Amino acid sequence: MSAMLFDASLVPAFWQWLWLLVAAAAALVAVVTTPWRLLLAVPMRQHLVFGSAVFLSAIWFLTAISLTAPVTIHLLALATLVLMLGPGLAYLSGLVALLVLVLLQGLEWRVLGVNAVCGVLTPVLSTYAVLVLSRRIKVAQQFVFILGAGFVGGAISVLSVALVSVIFLALFGQGAWVSAALDNAALLPLIMFPEGFINGVLVTALVVFHPEWVRLFSEDE
Repeated sequence: MSAMLFDASLVPAFWQWLWLLVAAAAALVAVVTTPWRLLLAVPMRQHLVFGSAVFLSAIWFLTAISLTAPVTIHLLALATLVLMLGPGLAYLSGLVALLVLVLLQGLEWRVLGVNAVCGVLTPVLSTYAVLVLSRRIKVAQQFVFILGAGFVGGAISVLSVALVSVIFLALFGQGAWVSAALDNAALLPLIMFPEGFINGVLVTALVVFHPEWVRLFSEDE
C-alpha cells in the first residue's frame, strides 16, 4: 500500500480549491499534449487506454484500506501506466480512478484536487523523471525498463508521494499527522519495496509478452 487519500477534514477550504485548480490545469495539459490522432487511428491503443483506466480503478478500489477515520491508503501501480501510456494518459487514467473512488467509496469531491496532485500527478512525474534519468545509463533497454523505470520507478513513486503528503499535511496545519508520519518514516522502505516489486513484475511481463503495449519501451526521449 502506498498512496494516501486525504479526507476533507484534513484539508482547509482554501487548499481544497487551490489544488483542484492545479489538478485541473495538469489535466488540461495532459489532454492538449496527448497525441489523440495516433490514439484514435489504432483501435488496440484505445482498448489499452480504456483497459488501463478500468484496471487502475479496480486496483485502487480493491486495495484501499482505511487506517484511521481521515486516512486511506491504496496501491499505486502508476509506474506501469506511465510506461504503457505516457505520463499524460497515465495521469488522466488516475483521475478516472479517483472519480470511481468518489462514486463507490465515498471519497469527497472537495479533496479530489489534493488527492489528484499528491496521489496521481506526483507519482506520474516522479516515475517519468526516473525513466528519463535511467535512459542515460548505457545498458540494455530491457534492464532500463524493468529495473530502472519499473522497479525503481515504482519505489520512487511511493517515496515522492510520502514526501508530498508530509509537506501537504504541514501546509494544512496538521502537526500531529506530520509528527506521526515522521515517527513511522522507518517503515517507508517496507512500503516502497512491494510497490517497486509489483510494478517491476508487471513491466517485465509487458516487455516480454507484449512489448507493443508499452508505448515508451522503444520511444526515444
